Amino acid sequence: MNAKLNEKGGRGVGKFTSASKHGFGFEVEAAAQVGALGAQDVQAFMATGSAGWTSNHWRKHKLGFGVDYLSGDDDPTGNDYKAFDTLFATNHKFYGFMDFFLNVPVHTSQQGLMDLMLKTGRMVASDTKLDHHFHHFALAEGEDAGLGQEIDLLVSHKRGGASFQWGALMFLPGDAMEVMKGGSDVAFKGYFQAGATF
Repeated sequence: MNAKLNEKGGRGVGKFTSASKHGFGFEVEAAAQVGALGAQDVQAFMATGSAGWTSNHWRKHKLGFGVDYLSGDDDPTGNDYKAFDTLFATNHKFYGFMDFFLNVPVHTSQQGLMDLMLKTGRMVASDTKLDHHFHHFALAEGEDAGLGQEIDLLVSHKRGGASFQWGALMFLPGDAMEVMKGGSDVAFKGYFQAGATF
């Protein structure tokens, strides 16, 4: 299949510190894909936005909100192809650590993705951080759009040039996820990773 894609977009980031030494920040990004995919015209887009706050306490309490929206196609056989393709993205960093959506649009059946997220974090010791992530996933297209919710608990520890992270993850599937994956069981995942800097 012949594919000719052209992607254009922009990104904006802002950070500032208040007089009380609290940190605030935001990030926005948008991209559009146009071109041809076989006999179809490609008309797809992505839009993301997030905002966050960090306290001036030694625990560095953090609170952040965000939304990612990747367009989908309710009729993949039509003249226009509207599913945004993340191409070579590192999606593990963005759409939950359970990794259900590593290959968009394939893992969403071409129907796009919306991710509403809430993230909190704090230092529990000078070298140890605790983070909580909550994601609400939905398809951008389709009547049964609810994919489900993911809850991630992460503990990160640094000692000298070594770093460690433990993760405990849970996914509660929605109607759309049950149809795509063929099951309604709650999913659990745990991991441990270590790194070293020389």
